[in-house]
Amino acid sequence: MQFTAQNGTGQATGAFAWEPTCGAVSAAGPNGGLVVRFKLNETGPCEPLSQERVIRFEVVPVGDSLAFHPPNVITPNGDNQNEFFRMPDLPADFCDQRFAGIRIFSRWGQLVFQSSERGFRWGGAGVGGLYYYLVTYTDGRKFKGWLEVIP
Repeated sequence: MQFTAQNGTGQATGAFAWEPTCGAVSAAGPNGGLVVRFKLNETGPCEPLSQERVIRFEVVPVGDSLAFHPPNVITPNGDNQNEFFRMPDLPADFCDQRFAGIRIFSRWGQLVFQSSERGFRWGGAGVGGLYYYLVTYTDGRKFKGWLEVIP
């Protein structure tokens, strides 16, 4: 944490900066917050009047899972457009909420591809048809959907 006060006539201002770490998020409990108590003590010729403000900062993971819309068609036909299935817009990793892997299944439930790499790419294995994917995260979140391969 860093707090820098700047004093002036009739006012008190300051800049506050906090860059949370995963340790700080874990220590803050399930709400992932930080409670800071700001106290102002006046000095001067008048009767000092102490003021106090309590502010709760909430740590919110970056990225919105609702905005995650993966592609559902690839055309691995050698024209260098839509050749691979990939998911560059996966929800971001955040502390214990990390990408665990993807599995792709044929329409008969046979596993045809799997990867634990966030930057995976799959070219359809040379077989057109309908496939299903399952993306998992270490916190238990799952994203599933379908993909059509048109060679």
